[in-house]
Amino acid sequence: MRRFHQTVLVPDREVVTVPNMFPALAARGVGLRSGEITLIAGPPGAGKSTIALALAVRSGAPTLYMSADSTENTQRVRLLAMLLDIDQAEAEQAMTQDRAWASEVLAQASHIVWDTRSNPSLEHIELTIEAFREAQGEDPHLVIIDNAGDVAFDSGDEFGSLRTLMRELRWFARDTAAAFVVLHHTREGEGNPAPPQSSLHGKISQVPALVLTLTSTAEPGFMGVAAVKNRYGKASPGGTDPVWLRYDPANMQLVDLDEVPYE
Repeated sequence: MRRFHQTVLVPDREVVTVPNMFPALAARGVGLRSGEITLIAGPPGAGKSTIALALAVRSGAPTLYMSADSTENTQRVRLLAMLLDIDQAEAEQAMTQDRAWASEVLAQASHIVWDTRSNPSLEHIELTIEAFREAQGEDPHLVIIDNAGDVAFDSGDEFGSLRTLMRELRWFARDTAAAFVVLHHTREGEGNPAPPQSSLHGKISQVPALVLTLTSTAEPGFMGVAAVKNRYGKASPGGTDPVWLRYDPANMQLVDLDEVPYE
């Protein structure tokens, strides 16, 4: 048992946002908080992996990226394209031609440690966090699970498994004081302009402190990010008030956009 007026003077861990978020999101009170879960959801192709990788790169914080959804080579190419602002096809060709050069470039993101098992279990996630702790001498500050639907369970229905996943990840987040980012899907064809909180598969939005949904639009070059749940700031559960980012998926680039790109 603890008394807050005493523990606040000597906290176990400082609870802060992971640094270097997008300024436009930070202005809305959107941040990745230590010991909490952020859920980023959207339809296929909305850019979930892009924004997760951008957050990992920009944070500069010790990061564990569990990439069940994409192969090691795919993530190397994406990261190289993001760091150099070049097309992914160009990045892959350049990497093949000069791997020593590619290694030097990728070293800019050496704070990110990768695990690319295609169907990790909760036990594997826990063991990987422990391995990170042993190898790095500290817990990760940021953990990314890409994505929730790929985590393996021996039994149980999909919705029940997803709810179990979120409860267990909440325990991991509090135990490590890491900010956890979990990627997930929404139903296709829903959004005004971003998908509402109710569109998440499995109804797993109860546990995360922050739920962001991403727009899927025919308008090229933009991504809308809506905080449909936010314990620490403004939220728009219907997805009606997103922050707009300029988005180039070929080059893996995301930058702030100060105004709505279209009506």
